[in-house]
Amino acid sequence: MNRQEILIEVEATIAGLQQARYLLAGGHGKAASANGKVRRPMSAQGRANIVAAQKKRWAELKKAMKR
Repeated sequence: MNRQEILIEVEATIAGLQQARYLLAGGHGKAASANGKVRRPMSAQGRANIVAAQKKRWAELKKAMKR
């Protein structure tokens, strides 16, 4: 085995151990992302709230630039 093959095997082992840790810690069977966080779906209402808040920030910025 060369160094690259060893690294690939170690990374695969680490990924498997991280998934096992997540499942043992009460995970719902979904794989964690690279940073260990699980993405949760966003509701349409939540997305609409974010869009409205961003539009409000843009309007305030545009208003301030007119002055």
